Amino acid sequence: QREAALADLRAAIVEGLIGRILMDQATTRLGIVVEDHEVQQQIAEYARMNNLSLEQLLGELARQGIAQDEFRRDMRDQILQYRLFQMEIGTKIDITEDMLRQRYRETYGEGSEDLEYHLRVLVLRLPEGDEAGAVAVRARADELRAEIAAGASFEELATEHSEDPGSAARGGSFGKVRPRSMIPEFRAAVEDLPLKEVSAPIEFQGAIWLLQVYRITDGSTTSFETVRDQLFDQLYREHEEREISMWLEREKIRAHIEYLH
Repeated sequence: QREAALADLRAAIVEGLIGRILMDQATTRLGIVVEDHEVQQQIAEYARMNNLSLEQLLGELARQGIAQDEFRRDMRDQILQYRLFQMEIGTKIDITEDMLRQRYRETYGEGSEDLEYHLRVLVLRLPEGDEAGAVAVRARADELRAEIAAGASFEELATEHSEDPGSAARGGSFGKVRPRSMIPEFRAAVEDLPLKEVSAPIEFQGAIWLLQVYRITDGSTTSFETVRDQLFDQLYREHEEREISMWLEREKIRAHIEYLH
């Protein structure tokens, strides 16, 4: 079982490297460039969306051991990738009104009411390609969960240890979420979780998440118009991910990439 897990990890790392190389080649081929001032604007927007000042964001990065140059490179790469995919696949995505109505019915029913879970999260990033490091992070998550169960403050531990800058700056506050909008792992964890208790660690998107529900409120009836933009973004991301996957497969064929076992 461990060998299978390591094989999956190696395959994921290889796929990630191939994808990055193909994207770099494509941006160079198409002449896509990003200026320094555009990177700075992206960083400022990232801070604003996480309710942080620029100084607070830089402080969070330093606390987490993330170099500013590395963060700037990540921001630059995000802009490059966004422009690349806008040029290559943006025009292929068409979200119709019928698609939006169908997603609304699937998510909310016809004007149904729902509960809203007010969440706190504590996020620990898993190091890529470092199994020993990942084991240590999982052990740390168990320790933090035990500390909270023994009476420690979730907010204080999230502020000190969480590696999600936005929520860490707010004591782990993740806002209010409806169960239907959660990924299945999160929904299963919170629906049976007593108030103020902490979920078992959940692995998602290269990190370990600890969840705490600190309040549950009744959601008011949600109209289609209220959530139309949110549904559009959701559907667009799903179609975009599918188109990106197809684009990467086409680029592999163009580059004549073969896997050697």
